[in-house]
Amino acid sequence: MNKKTVLIIISLLIIPGIGLLDQVSGEDLSLIVLYLVPIAFASWFGGAIWGSIAGILAIASWTMANLAFPVRVDLDPTFEHSWELAEKAVFFALAVITMTKLRALVDAEKRKGLTDFTTGLPNRRAFASDLAAAQAEEGSLDVGFIELEGLENLYLEHGEAYVEALLKAIAAMARSVVPTYRFGDERLAFILKGLSDQRATDAGRKLAERIESETLNPKGLSLKLKIGIAHCGDSASIAPQALRKFLEGSMIFLRGKPGTQVENFDFV
Repeated sequence: MNKKTVLIIISLLIIPGIGLLDQVSGEDLSLIVLYLVPIAFASWFGGAIWGSIAGILAIASWTMANLAFPVRVDLDPTFEHSWELAEKAVFFALAVITMTKLRALVDAEKRKGLTDFTTGLPNRRAFASDLAAAQAEEGSLDVGFIELEGLENLYLEHGEAYVEALLKAIAAMARSVVPTYRFGDERLAFILKGLSDQRATDAGRKLAERIESETLNPKGLSLKLKIGIAHCGDSASIAPQALRKFLEGSMIFLRGKPGTQVENFDFV
C-alpha cells in the first residue's frame, strides 16, 4: 500500500470522529473548519472522486451524530466569539490562497500557450498578438524574419537533438539583440518599433554577424543566414497583418541569393 492510499484512508477514518466532536461540542460552536483537513488530503491525493467521498462522509457523520447525540452545550461567550473569529480567519485565508494559486496557474498556462517549447522564445501566437499591438500604434514599424539556410541537411547529418540545441543557441543570441519570436520550424521573427529603415537594417546586420561569429563558426558550420526586414513608415495606416504577409512574399527573393543576406524591403 503506497503513501497516497494510506493518507486517503486515514483522512476518511478521522472524519466520523470530527462529526461526533462537532455535535457534542454544541450547536453554537461550529467545527466545520476541521473537516477541511481530511477533505483536502483526500482531494489532493485521490482527486475529485475521493474528495467527494470524503465530503459525503463528512455530511453523513455529522447527520448521524446529530441524531444520536441531540445535546445542548452552553459555551462561554468569549470562547465562542474567539473561535468564530479564528474560523473566519482560516476560511478567508484559504479563499485568498486558493484564488492566488488559481490565478498563478492560469497565468502559467497562458505563458506556456505563448511560449515555444524548444527555444523558450515567445511563439507564433505571441508574435501575432504583439505585432497587432505594435501596428495599432502610430509611427514606423519593422518586422523581420531570420532563416537558416541548409537546416534540412543538419537534421539528416546530426539528428533532431543537435538541431534543436543549435536553434536554442541562435534564439538566445537573437533575443539579446532584438525582441525575437519562434515563428516556424525554421524561421525566427522579430519586431522593431520606431526605427528608421537604416537603423533596422543595421540591427539585422549586427544580428547576423553575432550569430555567425558566436554560434555558427565555433561549431564549424558554414550555414548562411537570410534576414529580411519589412519597413513601414506609418504602421497604423495599413491593414492588420499586411506587413507580415508582405515580408513573407519578399523572403522568396533572399533564398535564391548566395551567402548570408540582410535586406530591407520598404512597404509602400
